[in-house]
Amino acid sequence: MFLLLSTARAQESRRQYLSGHDKNDAVAWQFFCNTGRNCNAWTTIPVPSNWELQGFGTFTYGVDLGRVPILAHAVQGQYKRTFQLPAD
Repeated sequence: MFLLLSTARAQESRRQYLSGHDKNDAVAWQFFCNTGRNCNAWTTIPVPSNWELQGFGTFTYGVDLGRVPILAHAVQGQYKRTFQLPAD
């Protein structure tokens, strides 16, 4: 009988956060929304955050959308950020 033992080595994973961890550690991202307040222009917004509370789009925060027929669902936000990966 022949027994072959092999040790497989797991590749080490690394995590790189592109946003902050919470409201006290937010990171500025480029932001654009298509309708509502401050729309149709790229600007910066802290991430994580709520774009409505930052002055963008149609204000619906806290509104029961099932009971109030508004076009809030038509608002779309886009985010972008440039970052570099570590060489290793």
